[in-house]
Amino acid sequence: MKTKGRAPRRGGSYSMSADKWSYPAGTNRLYFRILSYFLFLLVPTLIIGSGIYVANLAVFKQQTIDKIGANLISSSKAIDNILRTTEQTGMNVLMNDTVQRYLVPYEQQSTDEKEKVPSIIKWLSSNRNIVSPYIDDLFVFTDDDWVYKSDGIESFHSFFTQFSKFDRYGETFWAEMLKSDFSFRVLEPTAVSKWFKEGSEPVIPFVLSQYVAGNRVVFVATVSASKLNQFLVQNRVVDSSAFLVLDQNREVVTGSPEATQPSVSSQLLEAMGDRTSGYAELKLDKQRSVVTVNRSEYGWYYYSITPTSEYTKLASGILSLIVWMSVFLTVLGVLFSFVFSNKLYNPIRNLLDAQHRREKFSGEFLDNAFTYVLNGNPLNKHEALMQEIGFENGRYICACIKFQFKESFYKDIQDTDRLVILENMKKIVQGILQRHVPAYVIDVQKNLYAAMVNLKTAEDRSALDKALAALLETFDYDTKYCRLVVGIGNVYDQIGDLAKSYGDSRMALAKADETADCQVIDAANFPLGQYYRFGFAEERKVLNGLRSGDMDVLEAEIRGIVELNLEMGTSNWYMNLLLVELYHIGVKYLLEKGISPQRLLTEQDHQILVGKSSQLLDLQEHLELLLRFSREIVLTGTTQEDNKAAKIVMKITEYIDANYRSDLYLESVAAEMNLSAKYISKLFKDSTGMNMTEYIGMKRIAEAKRLLGETTMKNDEIAESVGIVSRSTFFRLFKKYEGISPQDYRKMLQDGAVAENEPK
Repeated sequence: MKTKGRAPRRGGSYSMSADKWSYPAGTNRLYFRILSYFLFLLVPTLIIGSGIYVANLAVFKQQTIDKIGANLISSSKAIDNILRTTEQTGMNVLMNDTVQRYLVPYEQQSTDEKEKVPSIIKWLSSNRNIVSPYIDDLFVFTDDDWVYKSDGIESFHSFFTQFSKFDRYGETFWAEMLKSDFSFRVLEPTAVSKWFKEGSEPVIPFVLSQYVAGNRVVFVATVSASKLNQFLVQNRVVDSSAFLVLDQNREVVTGSPEATQPSVSSQLLEAMGDRTSGYAELKLDKQRSVVTVNRSEYGWYYYSITPTSEYTKLASGILSLIVWMSVFLTVLGVLFSFVFSNKLYNPIRNLLDAQHRREKFSGEFLDNAFTYVLNGNPLNKHEALMQEIGFENGRYICACIKFQFKESFYKDIQDTDRLVILENMKKIVQGILQRHVPAYVIDVQKNLYAAMVNLKTAEDRSALDKALAALLETFDYDTKYCRLVVGIGNVYDQIGDLAKSYGDSRMALAKADETADCQVIDAANFPLGQYYRFGFAEERKVLNGLRSGDMDVLEAEIRGIVELNLEMGTSNWYMNLLLVELYHIGVKYLLEKGISPQRLLTEQDHQILVGKSSQLLDLQEHLELLLRFSREIVLTGTTQEDNKAAKIVMKITEYIDANYRSDLYLESVAAEMNLSAKYISKLFKDSTGMNMTEYIGMKRIAEAKRLLGETTMKNDEIAESVGIVSRSTFFRLFKKYEGISPQDYRKMLQDGAVAENEPK
């Protein structure tokens, strides 16, 4: 193969001697590439160091969480014992002989019973000492006249209005307790104010009731909520841990100030749900925290909240050790990298020079380079290669040459001769083209060749036409054995745009006349749209086809969408994007069914269908692969229920598409389908994602847009022709779906701001 010109060496100048090497600073790319490779070997050191740190942090974190969990269980059990002791204390008070014999309402007390009042007070005082650290107060009453306390007796009214004033429970509430029939009750937490103290104290009232000598006696012990929280704080594992305690009704009993804030407690309850044990990592009030929960035997929920940053602080010693080790190994590695780079540069430079001289004449190497460009990849390392073979300056164009061998070729020509012909076809094509223009030909597929041409002058475009004419003339005598079709792409200024020209030429091939034996189709002779038409309505039709389980219906829908875009002149690039979108609809449908797409196709086919394969297929082959995948979906993923629903929805949409100009509404469509309005409304919504009224509106506005672009009809006439009798309704619906008024839309069409056959 001939080459034109020679590019200067990459990487700057260099000089070599037997024992000495030198390079201009900042210009020797090879040296720095070798050095970067050695330095890259240091990355595993950093990765391993990071991995060790993360692993140790995870272990340390888990151990700390386990300790916090065990501590929370231990603390909750201890508080359970306090609560049970409080309950048992109340039972002891009520079952005491003195209380049983002498505690009666004041009006019923005899002289002897009044004399025993000090004994009752003494008994209350002795029982309070049992749970003294956590009991705020302890009292008993049997009427609304007097309250017996551990340190004396107080009038009922003064006690509950002055001496111990409960925020949530007033004097009347306690009086009603004498009339209530219960034995034990834990009231919701409340604040209590006392005359001899400033402020208030949160408490949890424990109330026991029993009949004594025919009269109801009420015993009350108030447990200090703040002391319970203090107990949790004093026994915590991590100093920054906060606590929250909830009762059986998920009401806040006590906790740290930051945890009892409504915003934090509500987030915690929503995230933890009904969990009674374990832990979870949550974001509470903009801070990541580990929340541990335990539900005690008493029925209370205990939450420990520890910021995740605390675990990192606790593991700072491990981090310091790993950092210093990594720094030491990195510095050592950098020094060795410079040493080894200097030692290895010269032999590698010599090997690369020898390899470069061999590869620049390698056809396989050039084939791979041009295939890489045609796939739409950036030039990068192939830029200098293109310069060496003369592909520089000027403009660029691609032509696709496709041979379709007839039956006579395989019947009349022997196998060995056929093999020789096919092996030399590329050389024949390239030889004819290179007589006229700088060109390079590669095999794209079986019997399909792509010719990349560098148009260095304005006359080279005409020379290409002559070259292709000579090619057709050469094979004109062989039409008995083959058809020859040539598709010419558009001309582009950048070599990287050869991929676009290649796509244009493939679209030109798609427009070939199947009856002609030799023909050339130039993409410049017909417009290529830089978009494709595929909207919500088309997507619904494809999905309904999948659900119907009828491959004939599904194939007709897919082919109809493809043919519509071909008629619009959609470019090859956008046609491929359309097929990729159709593939994604099938994948989404399978995933909704819980079926993995990998069950239905190979990885190679998947890469082709998502547009990431290096294999270059023409449009028809791409479409056939998509239809084969769709057929597998129908055979695998469609149920009888899907079929029934999809067929009904398809029937509804067909009826709407045919009758949208009439006065359509839900009930009339239901009557036409012989189904209830409620049933078809739900079925249509579930299948299409929109209600039927929205679909009718979208259909009418889509037709209105067509009329605005293709006719001179007035807005009132268009509204009436699409089934909208009210002018104001027409304007409102058009603006709802398009964002502008009909007049503005028509003006944009006239100004060229919107294509008349834009995707809908």
